[in-house]
Amino acid sequence: MVEPLSKRLQRPIRNIYYRFNYLMFRLFRLFITRKIDHAKIKRIVVIEQTMIGDLLVATPSLKALRRIFPKRRIDLMMFDRFRDVMSENPDIDGMIGIERSPSIFRPSEFNRLLGRIKKGRYDLAVILHHGTFANSLLLLLAGIRYRIGCTKAGLLPRKGFFLTHKSMPALRPQHVVEQNLDVISLLDDPKKHLKEIKLEMHYGPSDTKWADRFLEKSGLSKKRPIIAIHAGTRHPSHEWFNDRFADVADWLVDTYGAQIVFTGDGYDKKNFVDKIRSFMKHDSVYAKTTLKQCVALLSRCALLLSLDTSMVHIGAASGIPVLGLYGSGRPVSWSPWGKKNRVIFNEGAECTSCRKTHCTRDDFICMDSISVEQVKKALSEML
Repeated sequence: MVEPLSKRLQRPIRNIYYRFNYLMFRLFRLFITRKIDHAKIKRIVVIEQTMIGDLLVATPSLKALRRIFPKRRIDLMMFDRFRDVMSENPDIDGMIGIERSPSIFRPSEFNRLLGRIKKGRYDLAVILHHGTFANSLLLLLAGIRYRIGCTKAGLLPRKGFFLTHKSMPALRPQHVVEQNLDVISLLDDPKKHLKEIKLEMHYGPSDTKWADRFLEKSGLSKKRPIIAIHAGTRHPSHEWFNDRFADVADWLVDTYGAQIVFTGDGYDKKNFVDKIRSFMKHDSVYAKTTLKQCVALLSRCALLLSLDTSMVHIGAASGIPVLGLYGSGRPVSWSPWGKKNRVIFNEGAECTSCRKTHCTRDDFICMDSISVEQVKKALSEML
């Protein structure tokens, strides 16, 4: 597939952009003399208020932060609806739950959150990945001495306007795990504190029992490989094709004697799983789970095949190999983290990595370019 001229021009333009940012950062840094005194840090708040995948790719940074400050209190500000992702995580002491991102255009809500942050009497605030102007202003008004985060755009990026320290812009595209660790490197080298950089999601004994009961009730044998497939998404531009998923699933059964488990919520079952199973000649099972039950179940599987959703990060956190199918997303930043994980991404397709949730061309060329044979070949190399 011939790569379009527009795609070929993106790389040199992006490289010039990164180098300009780096130069501006170095010039700005000449005027920063304040060093971070670890002895003055007693209480820490980490800001990560996006989605499930964002929280999971932040777990290596949280672990590094805990190792750097083993006896300090570390709280996490995050969306309330995703508490299950971080509950039982030993690297945080508490959670500040919010319903939506703070905004200066909702002053009463902003002031209530400001009061909660002030009450925490934090000495260090860490903004990971997706900061906002309102976040950095909130931390400034709360009187937090050290406010650190990442910078991606030039001298004074809006989302980091009120930070005291910013991580150095990379000269190449990075995975979000690396971006987050760069922020922690403002405090100390995280690699000194981490034997292995991996995603984590913790679950309890009740989730383990649920997974074992599910396997037993579904008649799934531990003697044959169990392959999980996540085919559901809320973003139409991330969808693959139901008949192709069915073809791959039947091939896994025929070739490896695999047992197929589809994951997802009620929406996924109705819109994707039921349709895929109608194309299949072999039996399969569907698992409706909580987040923690899902991780417990995946840990008993041989592999996960998933679209570009938070499930690739849940799979990576469970410790099993993950094969992700990518089209409009950016696998360089959002691939499943880990050496044993892989993605299929046909970069030469005309409009890959557009980052749009709906295909503006209506032909889904990026996902259509992923063939059944490509997926089978990748799976055969991973199993």
